[in-house]
Amino acid sequence: MMKNKRSIYIGITLISFIACIIIVKSFSTNLFIRGFLGDVFATLLMYYLLKAFKPLDPKKNFIIVLALCYMIEILQGFHFIDLIGLGHIPIVRTVFGAVFDIWDLVAYTFGAIIAVGIDIVLLNKSEE
Repeated sequence: MMKNKRSIYIGITLISFIACIIIVKSFSTNLFIRGFLGDVFATLLMYYLLKAFKPLDPKKNFIIVLALCYMIEILQGFHFIDLIGLGHIPIVRTVFGAVFDIWDLVAYTFGAIIAVGIDIVLLNKSEE
């Protein structure tokens, strides 16, 4: 049964990854889709990537992923990637971001809640 769940987690991870790529490539000028929905999907990606390789309780996974997202966002406020000399690399700026935005924290929270909801409601049904 766990192998089946792992496949589901990997599938959701891949779907989230593809969604992130589509959002970055196709909606760069739409601040809501690129800025907010992109962060929601990035949080889903992180949640299910972690879940695929380290099957934690949803609450622990939620805390770890949300803490990591918040930490990355706070580091943006200190221009961390520029401080460590990686700010000139476009992929690093895209992945880690460059500007602190309080709405990103809201998007991460929303994404983590969605991830836990999917995990608890849909995926735990496979145990029944």
